[in-house]
Amino acid sequence: GMAQHFYYIGQYDRALDLINRKLETRPNAAALLEWRGLIYEQQGRTGEAIEEFQKAVSLSEGIDGLGALGHVYAVSGKLGHAEDTLRKLDELSKQNYVSPFQKAVIYVGLGNKEQALKFLEKAYGERSLSPVSLRFDPRLNELRADRRFQEFKRRTGLPQ
Repeated sequence: GMAQHFYYIGQYDRALDLINRKLETRPNAAALLEWRGLIYEQQGRTGEAIEEFQKAVSLSEGIDGLGALGHVYAVSGKLGHAEDTLRKLDELSKQNYVSPFQKAVIYVGLGNKEQALKFLEKAYGERSLSPVSLRFDPRLNELRADRRFQEFKRRTGLPQ
């Protein structure tokens, strides 16, 4: 809770401190590893972020970290890896529920706003879109000024 709060308000060192303390007692908690990767990404520690996401994916059989991994691949210019991750999400979705939000963040990283918005709409329709993520997730910053994103938020009643 508090680590996520600090992440969303850009206090990455505080968020990282809390995550690291939790990982001391739960070193194989895939969700915590994913959050550490998210923090590392925002700190510009791309290599470490990729390592954390890969660990989370491995420990959770793709449930945690896959969308985040695809996003960091996309923004770091590893476009082939990002595309592979989209395919992996498609495969995973044949056996488990995968929130369309995971694909949305990858498409944001790839600069494909149209597809990103399509998957945000789908996530909203499936009730898997967190209003907090929509409002504060730094991975969506590239969309925030887009009029279609603003219209989406207005239509859905999600916080501006």
